[in-house]
This record gives sequence, structure tokens and C-alpha cells, in this order.
Amino acid sequence: MKESERTKDIYFLRHIYENLRSNSTKENLEDGYTKWWTWTISPIREQFLQFVPTVVLANDQIFSSADSFAKVVLDHSLATLVSNIVPLSGHGLPTAISLPSKRYAVTYGFMEIRGTDFSIRENVVEKPHVFSYQTLGDLYNNIDTMLHKSIAHILNQLTD
Repeated sequence: MKESERTKDIYFLRHIYENLRSNSTKENLEDGYTKWWTWTISPIREQFLQFVPTVVLANDQIFSSADSFAKVVLDHSLATLVSNIVPLSGHGLPTAISLPSKRYAVTYGFMEIRGTDFSIRENVVEKPHVFSYQTLGDLYNNIDTMLHKSIAHILNQLTD
């Protein structure tokens, strides 16, 4: 999280909260930012989703928590992701600042989200496990291309 007086004014309890619920590094890795907070996702050893073929449907319209969820599915192979692309949007505590005219506002985030390898995840596009794209012809014919592709994928997994 960016360190500034404005951040401290708006999110004064955020540092305490994040330090309690996450692991943090011992030192700041970059000037002007807080210590890195990291969270570990550990799927339960014998969870239901490991025994049943599971798919997650997405498309190029996902954002915020939905794209974070899609990225976790990709990174940890929690399910098969069926989509055309997986856009990773900007994240983190959006704050609105009024412009002097008071008619407009600018929003920006205080956090910079990074992946498990500390690479920046904002404005990045990932490839899904299974590519599927809804064509205009399928839309006119009331065919849900992603759903059909997902069902075919599950049936293929069950027969293997």
C-alpha cells in the first residue's frame, strides 16, 4: 500500500488489520510503500472439488473480485477455467478525490496487487484453461457457447 498522509487519514486501521490477518515481510521492498502483505491459499486435502469435475465460466467482462477469483483458479488448479480471456484489472481500495470544480471526481487505488511471483497483476491478460468465445451467430441462435463447451469438457473428463 502506498504510504502517504492521505492513506493514513482514510485507512488508519488498515495496517493493523492486515498485519493481524496476513504475513508481512520484514522490510519495505520499495520506497513509498508499506511492507508486503501476503496471504496463503491452502485447499483442504480431501475437498469435494477434487473428486468432481469442476469448471468456472468467465469472459472478458469480469473485474475486481471476479478476476482475482479467476486468477486463483488458474494459479492453483482449483477448477478448469473456461473463458475467452482473463483480464486482470486494477485493484485496491478505490478512493474518490473531488476536483476543484466539485463537479467531477478522480478515483485511484492505494494498493498495487502482485501475484505469487511478485509480478504486477494490473492490466494483464491471462489465458484460460479452455478457450471459448460466444459468436454473434450463436447469440442469435440462443446457444450458450461457453456452457456447451463446459459440459463437453466435463463429459470428456468423466469418460477418461
